[in-house]
Amino acid sequence: APTAATGPAEWAANPLAGTGIERLERDPPEVVIPPGAVRRSGFRRLLPDGTADIITYVVESDLPSAEAFYRSKLAAAGYRLVKRADMDAVVKGGPGTILAFRSAQGQEYYVRLIPTDNSKRLKIDLV
Repeated sequence: APTAATGPAEWAANPLAGTGIERLERDPPEVVIPPGAVRRSGFRRLLPDGTADIITYVVESDLPSAEAFYRSKLAAAGYRLVKRADMDAVVKGGPGTILAFRSAQGQEYYVRLIPTDNSKRLKIDLV
């Protein structure tokens, strides 16, 4: 478990100390990634009842293709789509789409697809 940094040097060396957040050095095996996606960051949040991994990628793709990829791959992995929302419904003026999936065992998988570079690329946030 992370411990709090005790001084400025420790805070600079490990800014996440004591926050309940740790850096993910590699992706968990269950992560679904489109071909060509480049990982930008990965963190694990420690929660009272488990963990939440938050991983960000960038890929050259349009939103409909990426959404179809996640619907297909996650369905094949035993997840069902339980909600789809346009970001504008969640964040006023926010571009993109949020997909929420759940497995038969109750595991949740969230995908946020955000167009960038005039919709030529996507930022993908997985939780």
